[in-house]
Amino acid sequence: MNNNLYSQYLVLLETFYGGCILGILYHTITIIIYALTKRVTLSDLCFCLVAGVFTVNLFFKTTYFDLRYYSVLSFVLGFVAYYFLISPFYKSLLLFITRKLGLIKTNTKKGIVKRKRKFVKKHQKSIGKIKSLLKRFLSIPLKIKMSYNKFKVYLKKEGIDNEKRGLRTFKSPGQHRSEKKKEKKIKKESR
Repeated sequence: MNNNLYSQYLVLLETFYGGCILGILYHTITIIIYALTKRVTLSDLCFCLVAGVFTVNLFFKTTYFDLRYYSVLSFVLGFVAYYFLISPFYKSLLLFITRKLGLIKTNTKKGIVKRKRKFVKKHQKSIGKIKSLLKRFLSIPLKIKMSYNKFKVYLKKEGIDNEKRGLRTFKSPGQHRSEKKKEKKIKKESR
């Protein structure tokens, strides 16, 4: 990349237009894929793939990956400028075209909300079963702790000590130090 001022202005403009084109791709892919498949996640995935390829290609052709802060900033500003200035008009035009073709019958936002409600009503029993299974599995550690505490209380009542059972007890370092000090005092006193 040449470092003269003219080429830097060209890079600035190309990345700005690239951000605008990325915004156009965003709405085009979102509306067309939603109209065909009625899946929002699929349109987001397709946009991420296309945006990644487009961005890498743009920065390779304009700067040969010699990224400067102004080129990245210009790219982001191009996307933001499109999104706030041009997108309402472009989105309404694209929705008009897809409605005329018969791909979308309602407004996309209302259609998404209606489909979510239908999904919840349709799968309410299975959602309830999944919730009860989650509650059951999440309560297992609590039940284990409670049964262990009951067993511990039972052992204390019976007078069974951990050392008699052959189990090691885990003590904090402070407890070990205090026990060692007590043992040293006992040894000193016995002398």
